[in-house]
Amino acid sequence: MDNDSLTIEKLLEAKEKLSQAGSIIDSIMPGYALMPNIQMVDVVQAKTHRKKRINKKWAKKYGHYAKPKDCYYIFEDTKSIMAHPHTLRRMVNRLVEEGGEQDG
Repeated sequence: MDNDSLTIEKLLEAKEKLSQAGSIIDSIMPGYALMPNIQMVDVVQAKTHRKKRINKKWAKKYGHYAKPKDCYYIFEDTKSIMAHPHTLRRMVNRLVEEGGEQDG
């Protein structure tokens, strides 16, 4: 998982990859749109302890972090696939790699 901040260049690069993968996605699931949702995260405690009392103190001291969910949702009525942007990026990269292997 990369903790880099989102920049315009990264967003444009992701948009370009999505457009490249568009034909592959259309061949698998025709007419479906990809919807990134940054709220699809699990909030995880940074450091945990087996004792409840210590765990509460560590939660205050070390805090929590957001871990992107690895799942995705397919909506049949709106013909869309919703997932966290990191998950969508991994899914598109896999589809592009598999599509390139099938072509060659």
